[in-house]
Amino acid sequence: VRIVDPILRRMNWQTILKDLKDRGWTQAQLAEHIGVVQSAISDLSRGAAEDPKFSTGSALKELHETGAKPPVAATSAGA
Repeated sequence: VRIVDPILRRMNWQTILKDLKDRGWTQAQLAEHIGVVQSAISDLSRGAAEDPKFSTGSALKELHETGAKPPVAATSAGA
């Protein structure tokens, strides 16, 4: 059963994903963080998908609203 949240249906995913990108998130980081494949993020970003799964939409909405920054990539010493 697919849960459809009317608030999530009205979200402008392209704008939300652009804002997250401007904060430093990559599509791959977002996908890994919320547990989806990168193509799901790409589809939302391009407007090819407008109605994400509830869990995906909720996670993206929360990241956007909280101003979360992407995780800092681990670097090897001396690099």
